[in-house]
Amino acid sequence: MLQVAKHLGLSQATVSRVLNGKGHEFISPATRRRVLDAARDLGFDSGRVRHAELAGRHQVVALWIRNPDYSYYASIVHHLQRVAAQDDFAVVVCGYRDLSADAPFDPDRLPGWSTARWPVDGVIAVDCPHRQHAFIESRRGEGVPAICGIGCDADPRIDNVVYDMNSPPYEIVKRMIDSGRRRVLHMTAYVSLVRVREARAAGYARAMEEAHLKASTVVAPEETPAAAKRAFLDYVRTTGVVPDAVFCLHDVIALGVLQAARELGLSVPRDLAIAGYGGIRELDLIEAPIHTVKLPTDELADNAWRVFKQRLLTPSATPQRVTIQPQVNFRDHHGPADHGHSKPARGVAVGASAAPMPM
Repeated sequence: MLQVAKHLGLSQATVSRVLNGKGHEFISPATRRRVLDAARDLGFDSGRVRHAELAGRHQVVALWIRNPDYSYYASIVHHLQRVAAQDDFAVVVCGYRDLSADAPFDPDRLPGWSTARWPVDGVIAVDCPHRQHAFIESRRGEGVPAICGIGCDADPRIDNVVYDMNSPPYEIVKRMIDSGRRRVLHMTAYVSLVRVREARAAGYARAMEEAHLKASTVVAPEETPAAAKRAFLDYVRTTGVVPDAVFCLHDVIALGVLQAARELGLSVPRDLAIAGYGGIRELDLIEAPIHTVKLPTDELADNAWRVFKQRLLTPSATPQRVTIQPQVNFRDHHGPADHGHSKPARGVAVGASAAPMPM
């Protein structure tokens, strides 16, 4: 302690207060930071330094997360809880079932930020840009506390850990086309986040246009396997066109397409290649090889927690943006059974006329 005081030219009493988590009311944040950095550099006990850094905090973080029952989001919850626990933080999960991602809502009812009922040190928000925006706007003039966004949207006013949304959709569709697929359908859903829908639709359209192939899109009313299965069956039975590949909004939609393929007697991947998005663990439990774009949930959570802690320690620092690159998992499989005309599936009357749903 004396060594730190002499190194910085401060009194031993000041250094003692900082390292014991005291003196917040009259020791400036800059001085506290100098003492803590010097203590760490001079080999002071790392556990005590970390305790001093967190002194005076609630050591609770609110996690706002969309549809936490989905495997992708549940994986983020699990990993964040684990890394936060290593710093003696608890995570309060504030999940919500988002049936209308673009609908307005009351910012006064935002969960997980009530200094009276449930005090927290900050918020990590996963795929809920409207809630982030409403929260920041509701605190205009008060300063934005520690808040970090994870997912598709990056608000420049806060720290963000995002993934590249633009190149993977194009890459995975192009690889299906290069493997011989010619009737590639895009399966999406109305209730997903707008930027996610648009980015995946744009990648699909670009790959199809470059290959001079006709683009067709089916929109499921919900992001569930059952809704995706019904929408795919309706498309095939109405148009008489059986795709030889499907690029899905995400893996949950892909599982619904797989169910529909089995009902139609289609072999996956021989008759129908299916590509999803997300890399959920359930794909490892099925025999049919479904391609996917794996979103690295551990890496997203690790970076979000690192950035969040830095924000706690340096509240006035410039917001950070960390971009994570997803991994395209194109699983080995045989090419399409034929490259000619549309193949009728079991129970499909070819010749029925109906246009596919617009993009």
